Amino acid sequence: MGKRTWRWWVVRFELGLGIVAFLFTASVVVFVVAEPCFGCNGGPELLIASLAALLVMLFGLLWMIRIIRGPRDEPPPWRSRGG
Repeated sequence: MGKRTWRWWVVRFELGLGIVAFLFTASVVVFVVAEPCFGCNGGPELLIASLAALLVMLFGLLWMIRIIRGPRDEPPPWRSRGG
């Protein structure tokens, strides 16, 4: 795999931070949905905004994972121009 540089650790830290932020937002959404008096303090607009934020964060988290799991610095095999 090679030597891990400080950038490798920064990327892993950012991924961990993204996971924590996603889990925090998910817990807030669950709290809003499970509120006994739903509609008293925000109504459905708060739920829709919370779910939208959760979906955007999930997309960003999945995109980060896609980038991390992707190829390193080598070009893709289909791009080779060898004869």
